[in-house]
Order: sequence, then C-alpha cells, then structure tokens
Amino acid sequence: MEVVLHDKNGSAVARVTVTGDAERIEFPAVERDVVISGYTLDGAKHAVDEPMTVLAGQFPCLKLWR
Repeated sequence: MEVVLHDKNGSAVARVTVTGDAERIEFPAVERDVVISGYTLDGAKHAVDEPMTVLAGQFPCLKLWR
C-alpha cells in the first residue's frame, strides 16, 4: 500500500510503499523543515492527532493503529 505524508498546505512531503500488515512506517529523510498534518493511506486522507514537526534531514515515522 502507498502511504504519503502531507504538510499543513496539503503538499506531499514523503512517499513510501509498504506491505499491508505494516504497523510502523519509516520514510526517507525530508529535504526541508516541515510540519506534518496528515497522511494518505491507499488514497484515503487522514489527519494526524497532533501535527508533527520534522526538520530537514530527519526521517519521519508513522505508527498505524488498527
């Protein structure tokens, strides 16, 4: 499945494809400082509970609760 992180403007920041049973998703390093406010999981948009600040060079991580 494809997972995409979005900033507060809705722009894609990082994208990765993972298996359907993944619970923890690690993304490649971001190129700029960004605030993650949502993600898309197989085309369905979701908001994060609390916006996440990620600095340039850091590797964002997303944990899925099922």
